Amino acid sequence: MRPEPAIAGILLAVALPAATNRSPVTFSKDVLPILEKNCQSCHRPGEAAPFSLLTYEQARPWAVAMKEAVLLQKMPPWFADPHYGKFANDRSLSTKDIFTLVDWADMGAPQGDPKDAPAALHFIEGWRIPKPDVVIEMPNPIHIPASGTIEYQHVVVPTGITEDRWVQFAEARPGNPALVHHIVAFIREPGSKWLKDAKPGVPFVPGAKKHKKEDDGVPGEVLTGYAPGLPAMQLQPGQAILIKAGSDIVFQVHYTANGKAGTDRSRLGLVFTAEPPKQRVYTLSAFNDRFKIPAGDADYRVDSEFEMGTQVELTSMQPHMHSRGKDFEFRVIYPTGKVETLLRVPNYSFSWQLAYYPVNPIVLPKGTKIECIAHFDNSPNNPNNPDPSKDVSWGDQSRDEMMIGFFSVAFDANVPLKELFPERKKEDQPLVKSQKELDAVRAFQAAKTPDQQIQAIENVLTKFPDTGLKVILLQNAMGIEQRKGDFAQVMFYGERLLDADPRNAFALVTMAGETARHIREFDLNKVEQLAKVDKYAKAGLDAAKAMPKSRADMTDEYWEAAKQYFQSLAYEAMGQAAGLRKKYDEAVVDYKQAISISPTPDASAWIGLGKIYEDSGKLDDAGDAFDKALATPNISPSIKSVAQAKKDEVAKRKSARSNPPSAQ
Repeated sequence: MRPEPAIAGILLAVALPAATNRSPVTFSKDVLPILEKNCQSCHRPGEAAPFSLLTYEQARPWAVAMKEAVLLQKMPPWFADPHYGKFANDRSLSTKDIFTLVDWADMGAPQGDPKDAPAALHFIEGWRIPKPDVVIEMPNPIHIPASGTIEYQHVVVPTGITEDRWVQFAEARPGNPALVHHIVAFIREPGSKWLKDAKPGVPFVPGAKKHKKEDDGVPGEVLTGYAPGLPAMQLQPGQAILIKAGSDIVFQVHYTANGKAGTDRSRLGLVFTAEPPKQRVYTLSAFNDRFKIPAGDADYRVDSEFEMGTQVELTSMQPHMHSRGKDFEFRVIYPTGKVETLLRVPNYSFSWQLAYYPVNPIVLPKGTKIECIAHFDNSPNNPNNPDPSKDVSWGDQSRDEMMIGFFSVAFDANVPLKELFPERKKEDQPLVKSQKELDAVRAFQAAKTPDQQIQAIENVLTKFPDTGLKVILLQNAMGIEQRKGDFAQVMFYGERLLDADPRNAFALVTMAGETARHIREFDLNKVEQLAKVDKYAKAGLDAAKAMPKSRADMTDEYWEAAKQYFQSLAYEAMGQAAGLRKKYDEAVVDYKQAISISPTPDASAWIGLGKIYEDSGKLDDAGDAFDKALATPNISPSIKSVAQAKKDEVAKRKSARSNPPSAQ
């Protein structure tokens, strides 16, 4: 569990050594490099931060405040859970840097020799991107009152672009940062019906329609945005966003009154590429606008999902909620069924609209689902809650809520945009036959704990025994009990699932794997249990090879990957059984087959193979297998720790062989 910032700060402060007997820390040599790397992008004139940190004279008065901010992890703002993903724009400070800033304050904040200072960073006046080729500005100032709620303003500005252009850098900048909460700059293509009643240059507030009809049009592509802490849009070489000839830019601006009236003319800077890119970048979203958060609920869950219609590379993620937002998680469900957490923000802050850029783009095959999970705190314990006595639904204003998982993808620039979206086909028969049945299914979806989920599943199966969702619900029940570690219940639901679908590959390979995992060396029924593993695994292997498509809209690629995944799990279970029989050569063959057929690298199979080598005394091969497990892309922390522990164990055994204890 991650400690709260204040507690983490106390723990860190206790861990700091006393300021005496430490090397002198100076601004020029030690502190300024940290500020240049982590702070000056915001802490300089014209940016969102309230003071500058470019020079010693500017930083010196803030030394003690900086110490407190870094100890409490308030600054620099960064909210990603370090256990999931690595991000190129990670602005969190290392422990060494925190020590340096604390030492500097404790030592009286000395300047040191100015000659030790690194070269000053060069900032283009008013921009965080290279000098723009084009600047698009609101033509008229918008007047913001001193008090009250200001509806989201939409200002349509023609670009004047007469030919298609590709944008590599884009930055939205507020004319009055004190009054602008955030900006989203959209591209509105020619012929779009979105905001069709808006006049160019004139602030426009759309009618309150939550679920728009097609005639209303849909919002255009997100180009970039502004919010405190949000970096400008800067794409890699060979990547760009397309602006078609004749397009408009729509500034969507959220203003907040601060007690003093003012005006704003926000603007947008664009830097074009010299030639068409290899990859087009497009921002998509997994959102849910059909929720209602009950008054007083401190942990209300809302889910959203988006399925990729073609293979892409994921380049960024950005959660968006309002003041009741509590936490947010991005997961992917690959076509194989593998689930991976890409980003977890355990302490979401509406004040900091941060985007997260993976160090390396994440390949999402066709059929991969982006799943977003958010929790909201609508209780009186939330100090940012405008009114805990009211139910809250989707809306533009801060008093309302939103649940959006923005994410950007890069793909072949020649691929039509429509291929990003999956084809939707109507099912031949309805899976749910009544409103009551639908309500019961929704109760399962809304259940928060595993026990509540199981209870809701049983409710559906009992009241609606002919439901078209029986197989799906039983598969969910098996998965829930598997995560709980309840072997008996996994087998119970597995048998029920096989009654409903006798050749269900998921049930068979899961029962094979779980049975093998729970066999112990001296079990009295070991022979009988191993026979069950063989039975389930071989039946699962055959079922996986002949597995039909479970949905009419399942792609061939997704279908083949799922078949391969279940086959690999069957071979893995057979390898476990062979190892328990001490038939190590047979087990090696099974594990290697599991590894070769798996559609994605499988760290667990490599660990299983390593254990077989270790048990058979082949320690060099075991070490290599555990290294392969550790090198698996996106390995989970728990599996990584197992692989590392086994690798260390093998290393100790090898060392003991090489250095036997001397004879007494």
